[in-house]
Amino acid sequence: MLYLIPGLRGLPMPVIGFGLPVVFALGWFLPLFGIPLLAFLTFDFLRAVFRRRDSGRPEVPVSPAPAGT
Repeated sequence: MLYLIPGLRGLPMPVIGFGLPVVFALGWFLPLFGIPLLAFLTFDFLRAVFRRRDSGRPEVPVSPAPAGT
């Protein structure tokens, strides 16, 4: 699942293992910080899932504009 989250790809596992509980603790103890954080993380995760799903599709070739326009 971590391969879906672009920001976590380059981080070593010990940093992720320490950082994720810290982020969840901030969200738990500071609810006004946690709600937008949860919304952002959900949006980022869904964006990564859809981007990964769309990357397997071949692109449709686009013709150049006609000459003289």
